[in-house]
Amino acid sequence: MKSRIAEVVSWLKQITKSSNVKKSFISFGKSLEWSITRGSIIHKSGGFFKIIGIIWTNNHGEKISQPLIDQNEIGTLGFLARRTNNLTELLVQAKVEPGNVGLAQLSPTYQATLSNSLRFHGGIFPPFTEFFLQKNNLHVLYESLQSEQGLRFFGKRNKNIIIYTHKHVENINTHRWFQVDELTELLHEPYLINTDARSVLVSSPWDKLINRIPFTRYKTTFAKELYNSFVSIGRKEIVSKEINKLSRISKKINRPSIVKLDKIPGWTVSNKKIGTSLSDEFNVKQIRVKMLGREVEFWDQPIIYSSKPLYITLLCGRKNKTLYFGFKYQIEPGLYNLIELGPTDMSYSNNLYSGQLIVKSYQSEEGGRFYQNKSVYKIIDIGEIEKSSKLIWLTLADIHSLFTYEGIFTNEARSILVLLLRWI
Repeated sequence: MKSRIAEVVSWLKQITKSSNVKKSFISFGKSLEWSITRGSIIHKSGGFFKIIGIIWTNNHGEKISQPLIDQNEIGTLGFLARRTNNLTELLVQAKVEPGNVGLAQLSPTYQATLSNSLRFHGGIFPPFTEFFLQKNNLHVLYESLQSEQGLRFFGKRNKNIIIYTHKHVENINTHRWFQVDELTELLHEPYLINTDARSVLVSSPWDKLINRIPFTRYKTTFAKELYNSFVSIGRKEIVSKEINKLSRISKKINRPSIVKLDKIPGWTVSNKKIGTSLSDEFNVKQIRVKMLGREVEFWDQPIIYSSKPLYITLLCGRKNKTLYFGFKYQIEPGLYNLIELGPTDMSYSNNLYSGQLIVKSYQSEEGGRFYQNKSVYKIIDIGEIEKSSKLIWLTLADIHSLFTYEGIFTNEARSILVLLLRWI
């Protein structure tokens, strides 16, 4: 396995080197294609995305005022798949993004906004566009709409999709075929697999990706508990209950109001950034990029910059000897339905939980919109679950069933749940 990791790291370094990336932060006034117009940062084409301001009072009376990325189009995050020797292989892209830690990370075959697919930038089509814009005569393994981060994006969703193909696929140096088992082995490695690939993998029907019963590959105690949690039955009423409850709560949540960037309380618009003196959790900057091998090789864009890592924790424990995972209702102004199931805890401080640390994984968020935004994911085993716990406790069977519906788990919840596929 170590040799495989070294091979992947070497490939990513080669792609990074060949891309010859040059990047620098610039003032908004020096942008060639973006401007602050009518109180928002807008691209001259009207496409891609906008930076807007929102004011929102949540159901607890707390006021949140901040910029959000408004991308009023559905992007596509898709893997091409094939069967080789009765095993599923996925075509993986070594994608370079200006905000990625390490620049190149493993990503889906096709990762593109609608604006990129329609060439609003005036450049070339992303590789393999033809498979994802015209799915005729192709076997779609699964397709669903999943949300982006609700504290950074405004109602943004992406189409997660896996397509089987028997057609000849051109060999290009930025793409390689990986067995599913090879990808899942890499999930715990820091900064190797990007957030979009993680979302597609975890949202997919796990049992259709592999040629065995899920969670039977390893014989460790935790792997056996995952298997028992996955095959548990009699929980259809719980799944239905959570879906209905999310729908009911969503209808009662206040909707955010859009305001001009210079009207966001506590935030200042300068020529160098949009930020606040009250918090350094994030600000908006303009970045200029020169990169070989992309649809266009020179551009600039707004990007979210954060100097603080986000700590994301998922607790697990047992009820009646069955393994459960603890979630909470996450209400955020940018979520499409304003509420989804989020992980146990998200904080910019490293909250400590008693229990056995199962996984600790360092990842960066999507590098096309965020600049080296790092997250620390932890799964902690607390043992027996207390009856007084107010978390929503779900088995793996519940979780797998809920993924057949759209918009149930937040981006952060998906990013931590995918770590469990290491044992699949």
